[in-house]
Amino acid sequence: TLICFDAPRIFMSSVNPASMRKYARLLIRDIVQKQFEKNGGVTFHASSVIAPDGGMICIMGNKGSGKTTVLLEYLIRAKVYRCGLDRVMMEARDGGIMAYGWPILYNIGVGTLSRFAELEHLIPEEIRKNNEVTWENKKKVVLEPFDLPYEARPKGKLSAILFPKISDSPHGLRRIDPESALAHLQESCYTPNDPNFINWHQYVTYDAAWETQNAQTLMETMV
Repeated sequence: TLICFDAPRIFMSSVNPASMRKYARLLIRDIVQKQFEKNGGVTFHASSVIAPDGGMICIMGNKGSGKTTVLLEYLIRAKVYRCGLDRVMMEARDGGIMAYGWPILYNIGVGTLSRFAELEHLIPEEIRKNNEVTWENKKKVVLEPFDLPYEARPKGKLSAILFPKISDSPHGLRRIDPESALAHLQESCYTPNDPNFINWHQYVTYDAAWETQNAQTLMETMV
């Protein structure tokens, strides 16, 4: 895929339409994300759902912490709306925190999908034929946002943040202290540098020091 920049125009060309769609998505996301951050927004490594009352429940954590499993549990059991998977953007507004999802491709593990009878049909037939549908299978299934059969909402006012953790302890919720909450937020903060897409196209310019301080200020108001 060839990408040429002639501001304000961007030209893309490829012999592989699937490849061009992939990089077009990434490019648009990068530009929108950095423009949002320039205007005071902050990006987090998180998933999210919207409750019927419009409040957003944000699910943050490192890879393998159970974010996607908790997200799917909410969608299937709690009658909520899907919003964001893997990225949530937030900003201070009207005395609260407004949060926005981003419609990226979903990469969900076969093992995670296999936990839910409602979603097993999304596992590729080849994997089923080879009897590879097990919880231990870490292969990823790439899904479009609309592949999940749940209504979507683009944004909501932040009402709660969950930090899931896989352990042998009994299931349940517990409140954590502000210092621990701030540490978790800092681990999940992807502003100013998203570690997966650190301005890979070199098209976007930004003030990293200002964005870092702005992100810290927002996180401190959240705890």
